[in-house]
Amino acid sequence: MVAVDNPNYSSIGPLLLNKNGDQLFTGAGASGDFTIPNSVTYIWGSAFSSSTSLTSITIPNKVTYIGDYAFSGCTSLTSIVVAVDNPNYSSIGPLLLNKNGDLLITAPTASGDFTIPDSVTRIGRIAFSGAGLTSITIPDSVTSIGDQAFAGCTGLTSVTIGSSVTYIGSNQFIFCPNLTDISLNSASVNLRGAGFYDYVTSINISEGTVQIADYAFYNCYKVTNIIIPDSVTSIGNEAFRFCSGLTSITFEGPPPAFNISTLTDTNSEPILYYKAFPQMYSVYKETYNLPMVYLGPPTIDVQPQGAIASIGETVNLSVSATDVEGSQLSYQWMRNGVDLSQETAASLSITSIASTDSGSYQVKVSNTAGTTTSEAASVTLVASDLYTQQQFDTALSSGFALGVSTVQDNAANYGLVAEENIEDARAGSSSIQVTNGTATLQLQIERSEDLSNWTSHQDDLISIPLQINADSQFFRFAIP
Repeated sequence: MVAVDNPNYSSIGPLLLNKNGDQLFTGAGASGDFTIPNSVTYIWGSAFSSSTSLTSITIPNKVTYIGDYAFSGCTSLTSIVVAVDNPNYSSIGPLLLNKNGDLLITAPTASGDFTIPDSVTRIGRIAFSGAGLTSITIPDSVTSIGDQAFAGCTGLTSVTIGSSVTYIGSNQFIFCPNLTDISLNSASVNLRGAGFYDYVTSINISEGTVQIADYAFYNCYKVTNIIIPDSVTSIGNEAFRFCSGLTSITFEGPPPAFNISTLTDTNSEPILYYKAFPQMYSVYKETYNLPMVYLGPPTIDVQPQGAIASIGETVNLSVSATDVEGSQLSYQWMRNGVDLSQETAASLSITSIASTDSGSYQVKVSNTAGTTTSEAASVTLVASDLYTQQQFDTALSSGFALGVSTVQDNAANYGLVAEENIEDARAGSSSIQVTNGTATLQLQIERSEDLSNWTSHQDDLISIPLQINADSQFFRFAIP
């Protein structure tokens, strides 16, 4: 209590104000649901500091300034209520924001697993200092975090930083001894002075991150492995400087270029693991001069080639694949997508080939990291003797290579009969067109990738002019 004749200060219950009652210097001892007098316009820093029995605070509309640590240590404070017509501040639960609703100034009792609202775009200095957080999620709306924003959050174990954060102040996580896990949705921020290197053992960078900033993981000496997603295209200078505990860097894609001096301060040379472009193995190894391990599936160097054979012949298919680490490879051949029993070598021999052996052949090549499936190789059959009409038509529709070289006495079945009215005597895709005494043989070509689906194009219609004599004639065609 201040003497009534004191010319400088006055008091209202637990509050200490200036003589005019507009500047609140301290509210130590405030408890329960507390309302600040309407005359107050200025709340000094640490005004309510350590008022452990304070459960809610109501701030009138005339308040224009609230100092740092105004509500620090108010461990029971669950709600800050700002008058809706206050032009300077607003509130969301325990959060106090500036007049634009985009700058988080203080969060005295934010606790547990806490997610910052999407309306926040900047986090002010010391905003969560000393709060009882166990985890904090910073949304993509936030672009910057002020100095010591989470300093002294002794229960904090994990932090997730959104993709839009481009600035982090100094000593963000100082005195957070239980913080072990940092997840970055954007690694384009310099974390050098964040103050978490004494605690953090795990750093996770999300897919979509393009750039890792200079000094991003500077002095994170307790981190043993960092996984770099495929989306990362550049790594800044000294990104891993003084990461003395780092034993491995895993690249989900091809390692982007980075200055190898960034790793020169490690106690043991980290192994670089990567999962793409195995053909670059020797280049990477020479460039970084560090142990390299390829984690991807095998590479097929020579694809199996298709074959055309007659019934009873032997067809040999083979594949050539490599693993840059020299790991043992396994093989599994397939016909028309179905595994072939006991066909598990790099080559496949089909002896005494039968009609049931025709089809599309592929081979799966595997190592401990994955499987690569070869391109399809088509095995087709031809008849060794003249086709019957049915064989001929089946061959045309199925795409087999034809072996007809003579039709002997069977012209009507294999050729085209021309008399006064020229007609196609063979069922199929060929036709004769006669115009003004000129005959044209038309052949429609069809194409297929796998012998199951056939298509034709406008350019695949072949036209062959035939000279017609006055006498009746037979026409035939053969494929040598």
